Amino acid sequence: PVDGGPGLAYAYNATSDGQDGLAIVFVEATSPRRISFTRLDGNGNAAITPAIKTVGMSAFNQDLPWMVMHDGHFMVAWEDARPPANNQDLYAQKLDLNGEPVWDAAGEPAVLVQTYIPHTKLVPSDSGGVIVTQLTISAGFQAQRLRSDGTTAWANAAVLAGAQHVPLYEEFTMHPHTDGGAVAFWYNNDDNDLYAAHVDFHGSIGVTSGVDETASSTGLQVWPNPTTGQVRVRVMDRLVQGTYAVQDAAGRTVRTGQVAGQAVVDLSGAAPGPYLVEVRWPDGVARARVVLE
Repeated sequence: PVDGGPGLAYAYNATSDGQDGLAIVFVEATSPRRISFTRLDGNGNAAITPAIKTVGMSAFNQDLPWMVMHDGHFMVAWEDARPPANNQDLYAQKLDLNGEPVWDAAGEPAVLVQTYIPHTKLVPSDSGGVIVTQLTISAGFQAQRLRSDGTTAWANAAVLAGAQHVPLYEEFTMHPHTDGGAVAFWYNNDDNDLYAAHVDFHGSIGVTSGVDETASSTGLQVWPNPTTGQVRVRVMDRLVQGTYAVQDAAGRTVRTGQVAGQAVVDLSGAAPGPYLVEVRWPDGVARARVVLE
């Protein structure tokens, strides 16, 4: 057990800390309920002091945290009942490796809109930012991009789906897109259908009803994926001359090299886990993720 707190009040989320340990955010059994953070080393011992830290100061109930590691920081989103929330609003925080807040100690507001049973998730975006989603009532399924400094990047939240086609509670998944945006997939309980939506770096929406799609000329192919060592890297439909860089989950560059049409990248000896591959050439950039087993 991790000492120093009253215990778990239902919801939690965890991710690798990039150092063979585990970072956890959870609803702590306090009154009001609050989102707390802890980090354990590879032996299960507390890796920070004190062992439990508050993510976003609030005098009102907090719930349903979600966390990713991005550019060497932990990015956390959660539901918060603080005024002027009409039920719960979406807030976010950026933590350093010791669990100390980088943004305002109270967290930063991301999506403020009427909700009933909201749920959130977030994925990494370009330039140290993240894209978060909020499940609302009449306003539908929404997304917002937060910059690395915690400010919202879009004047208005992007609507991924109207109120009649929203996910069933938490039954949706999000993934980062190579254009700095995100894609979401979800199940809708009203029509029993599977939906998908794409929001780009600028907040523009593209929706697809199928899985067949013309490949982007700036998409990046990385194969095999997952891999146990070597991968081939190629920009779709283009023979580019440029450079590649591979970053681990903590944002550390672990491999670099040249691309001449394509490249072979050897990840042998690196720690298992997800990696971001980025290829740059004079007039463009493309990114993809690969998992090392």
